[in-house]
Amino acid sequence: MADAIQLPETSGKISIDENLTDRAKLDNLVTDLAQEYSKYLKVDVSAEKAVLEDEVEDILTRLDEFTSFVDMVRGGQCIVFKSNTSRYS
Repeated sequence: MADAIQLPETSGKISIDENLTDRAKLDNLVTDLAQEYSKYLKVDVSAEKAVLEDEVEDILTRLDEFTSFVDMVRGGQCIVFKSNTSRYS
């Protein structure tokens, strides 16, 4: 008969408290895991950005030089161009 006496309210509260602490632990674990993954996925692109900016600057410089050359040829200001065209005229 002593085995038949149980306090269901007490045993229920203990399991609820255990479930709450397990839930809190799980929430903390998930939060920590998410923070660790966010650190893993962060990318530092400053070095690649600097290389790309240098390349773009170089291309723009070359384009400016080419544009100046084309303008000289169009305007007839290029001595070499004038001398070569006078040979064939």
